[in-house]
Amino acid sequence: MTNYNIELMVMVPIIILLAIVDYNMQKFTSKKVFYGVNIPEKYRNFEELKHIDKSYKRGIIISTTAVLIIQIGLSLYANFTLNENLYLTAVTVPIILTVILYYFIYYSSYKKVLIFKEEHLSTINPELKSERTQILDVDFIHERDKLVKKYSLIYIIPILLVVASSAYAFINYDKIPEMMPTHFNFQGIADGFTVKTKASFFAQIGMQVVVMVLVYFGSVYSLKARIKIDKNDSKSDIANTIKYLNHLASESFFMLFAMALLFSSISFGLVNQKVNQILVILSTVLLLASIVPLIYTSSKLKKGNYSDVSYTVDDDDKYWVLGCFYYNPNDPSAFVQKRFGIGWTVNLGSTKGKVLIACIVLMLVATIFISFKFAA
Repeated sequence: MTNYNIELMVMVPIIILLAIVDYNMQKFTSKKVFYGVNIPEKYRNFEELKHIDKSYKRGIIISTTAVLIIQIGLSLYANFTLNENLYLTAVTVPIILTVILYYFIYYSSYKKVLIFKEEHLSTINPELKSERTQILDVDFIHERDKLVKKYSLIYIIPILLVVASSAYAFINYDKIPEMMPTHFNFQGIADGFTVKTKASFFAQIGMQVVVMVLVYFGSVYSLKARIKIDKNDSKSDIANTIKYLNHLASESFFMLFAMALLFSSISFGLVNQKVNQILVILSTVLLLASIVPLIYTSSKLKKGNYSDVSYTVDDDDKYWVLGCFYYNPNDPSAFVQKRFGIGWTVNLGSTKGKVLIACIVLMLVATIFISFKFAA
């Protein structure tokens, strides 16, 4: 089996993992939200909503099966022909297709739940309005801000590691061959190359620093994101929330550190033509070991049913575009908890949110441009 085939077949369990997560996404979502719509939990027993839930899960199973067939077929054919372009297609297209299909399945469910809510608006809306209790706890904000300040400094360590390894590659620029490596296989041997120029070199190491900085700000702002509090037992819930935020902060650090190890091994590989397998394995293990707890911790922060969780402005359906994009210019928060699933999303209506999205778009455009400009 070739290295291409090994790497391609790794994509299969990734797609299966995505399917498992998306299949159970409603379980990871706040109990006051059903497929992106704010609905009291007691309405979940209605047959219409049960049917929507079953339809969503059936769609995930069917689409995943189709994508896996495409993935395996492309993998085997790429291995047979040893066509690098087909290999790149087999690596990227199934994942992109999976994300697109999953979103359309979710959006279809979201629209159906919106219709259900409209049909029962006279009953649901009074309930939602009567439960709008907001909680502001000074002690919680103080403890959270201390945590943010502490990890804002700690998170700089992995960035400095990437900067140091990039500096090493820059100092040894003359030792890098004219065909500069851009990709390494599982044995740590370079198998992807581009023409070495100042632009292509700085693009590669610069992109690593930019990614680290973006993840840094994402990690910091996720700690500052608005959290819902149990209004019936706020003191106990605040203590638990601080505990989970501590877990989230440490898990984010391990993720950043794993990324730094991986990027550093690539920078060293530019000069040495081979990456250290131990570093790659260690960074991969750390990355996986941080992502799984991150998912768990994020799900614990999305807790409670409608009757016992404080109201926040992002609960209003009108601020959620297409069921997943939060746009509220009057909300200063850069990050809010995702409407469907786990984690956080950017407030596209805030200045900070717009700047972050602009940086990500520019980075993607620059990556695509440089790939076509200097690929050989």
